[in-house]
Amino acid sequence: YPDVMMPAYHKHRGAVFFFVIYIAVALYFLMSLLLATVYATFSSKNKLSLHRHKREGATRAYKTITDIEPMDDGIDLTKFQKLLKYYKPRMSALNKILVFQLLDERRSGKINLDEFRNIYGVTKLSWRRDTNAEWFHNWDFPVPIRKVLERIHILVTAEPFKKSFYSCFDVVMYIVIFINGCTVVFEVVSASNLSRSERHFSTLHWFSHIFTAIYATEALLKILALGPRDYFDSYWNWFDFLVTILNILGSFDKGAKFAIYLRPIRLLLLFQLRKSYRVVFETLRILLANLVNLGIVIVLFYYFFAIIGIESFAGVELKSCCRNFSIQDEYEEDGYYYLNNFNDFFHSCVTLFELTVVNNWHVIMEGFVIATTEWSRIYFMVFYVVILVVMTIVVAYILDAFVFYIEFRKKHEKSAGHTPQSCISNISHQR
Repeated sequence: YPDVMMPAYHKHRGAVFFFVIYIAVALYFLMSLLLATVYATFSSKNKLSLHRHKREGATRAYKTITDIEPMDDGIDLTKFQKLLKYYKPRMSALNKILVFQLLDERRSGKINLDEFRNIYGVTKLSWRRDTNAEWFHNWDFPVPIRKVLERIHILVTAEPFKKSFYSCFDVVMYIVIFINGCTVVFEVVSASNLSRSERHFSTLHWFSHIFTAIYATEALLKILALGPRDYFDSYWNWFDFLVTILNILGSFDKGAKFAIYLRPIRLLLLFQLRKSYRVVFETLRILLANLVNLGIVIVLFYYFFAIIGIESFAGVELKSCCRNFSIQDEYEEDGYYYLNNFNDFFHSCVTLFELTVVNNWHVIMEGFVIATTEWSRIYFMVFYVVILVVMTIVVAYILDAFVFYIEFRKKHEKSAGHTPQSCISNISHQR
């Protein structure tokens, strides 16, 4: 954008108003309108199509089961377990009972058609036993060890206030993480004036070993307090544990010194302090698996345009191709734009990625236009339009998943008595 405006701005300062108005209307208003339109269309049609597909599939499955063995009131537990044997062969027997209990809203012992239509969503739920007993009570530890584990459990889980989301231990560790972040900033600033050998023996450098020891102690205490199963059930704990292991390796293994530079990543744990940030990271975790299909679509588009680019522009000499043109500096030795070519598949993908980012895409296009023919503009413009639509769909998909997750959380927070956790407690009590 600025490269296009600067020549006109140099001649007359009033030209800036044209570009400001154009960008405000075309980029922010029209692009936002396009995003909103695509999102609304994608969201409504996707939800409607998916809902119809699942509803029809569940109805056919229900009728097939009831036609084979006629049942007036619905499907009982035995027939439901036989169905899940084929639909979810890896599901445990206990989880099958939990799914049946959750679907059986009438508590009649049988599932009717309306209840059976919720099978797709319920079978995707993850389950965890709700118990008030600490993990070490289920093991035959000696009394002294059990008392130590009980005290560690109290230390880690004690809350400063009633119904508090964080324990005192968590608050202390967040303060430690914040202090560690400050020391990292001071270390970076001070290291700019030190030699490599002085950096190794600086006081701030040894602070990293102290914080690594603190984080290792934190992980050990949490594992002893919560138990390995509950500790690693949290993705945040997985993240914290892996960063700690890498920091330990970086402290003792010279070949893993790169791990020391991962210390600032731990500051991401501070995002747990706000609920909205936790929702963002949880949505990202859920989307990672579902974005694979969209990633495959983008890769296919890249492959399609890369092959066309290789066939059309392979071997085109771009270095110093634009002399006496406004973009000649970009294609000289120090400009490096001549590296954006289609000589092979790797360089083609790199060039297409730079075109996807959009910034200065016209410079790449003009270089090929000058080196070849005016008709080459068609290739770049078609790619720009196609990738714009594809990336808009990706953004719409992410927005849809984000909104759905927020609504899902609000719905289950309002109806806490009907959550899977309460169902687990009831079933455990009945059993």
